[in-house]
Amino acid sequence: MLKEMLKAYNARRTEWEYETLLLVYASDFLQAFGNGQIKISAQSYQELYNYCITNYKDKIPKEYQEESGVFPIEIKSPDDILNAPAYTLKTDGFTRKGGFVISAGKALNTEKVKELRD
Repeated sequence: MLKEMLKAYNARRTEWEYETLLLVYASDFLQAFGNGQIKISAQSYQELYNYCITNYKDKIPKEYQEESGVFPIEIKSPDDILNAPAYTLKTDGFTRKGGFVISAGKALNTEKVKELRD
């Protein structure tokens, strides 16, 4: 599982991810672009994101700016995940550490499933 996490972390961002970052953090920028108030020849959300980062850097939080240094751009091994420092999420104040936590999953109650089947 850690190898899959490593692969996912190191994968390039998708157009959907760039679009989502802009919608969540820079929707006014997207609206101005759509209205023609910002005139650039962007053909993708990645190009819009790059323009936004260059010209309106404060719109996207540093945690989501790949070159900000908050997080490494690439990790080399599963140990990088396991040994990463804890990070407190701004959304709910929850502090988490890298890696898979078995207790985070849900257990299957076979008795309840059997009752549903019968």
